[in-house]
Amino acid sequence: MKTPAHFFDLGGTLLALDDHNEIALDEHGRVAILPGVREHLAALAGTPVFVVSNQSGLAAETLDTFRAQLTAGTGDTITGYAICTHPRDAGCGCRKPRPGLVLSLAETHRIHLAGSTMVGDTETDRQLAMNAGIGHFAWAADYFRTSPATSPGSVEPADHRVAGFGRCGEEGADEGRRRTEGPRRQR
Repeated sequence: MKTPAHFFDLGGTLLALDDHNEIALDEHGRVAILPGVREHLAALAGTPVFVVSNQSGLAAETLDTFRAQLTAGTGDTITGYAICTHPRDAGCGCRKPRPGLVLSLAETHRIHLAGSTMVGDTETDRQLAMNAGIGHFAWAADYFRTSPATSPGSVEPADHRVAGFGRCGEEGADEGRRRTEGPRRQR
């Protein structure tokens, strides 16, 4: 039997970004987990939770550090990571918004994509959800602003609609983002 999952972008969704739209590090080399992330991921305990991200140009040990800090900081609720480290112009099938990262995770973990949710902060994340056949998309700013107990992305049936949430590819799926600040960038 296939299970629905939650997919999250990394930088700007789970981890803070610096002024150059890169994952921010403090003076000790630690990442900053964004507000609401710990609580929302804790509420998803027992549900498959994946992080999918484009991170070209980062050394493997830097990515390992990000993963270790985020996993430890969120109570080990993250099931797995899929990171595309290819350059933007490589043409690979795994660089978002292409669906390779998500499809690989879905096959490996037997995930029901139409019943799943993608949470992200860019138009590229929204396009990834559509391209991979993920049933719901939520803008990170809206998803983490709500209480984990009432977050439509985590507890409502697949047909539920509120601002900022919707089935991918349908009118209104990005309504919540237009209310806030619009897509920031394409990574």
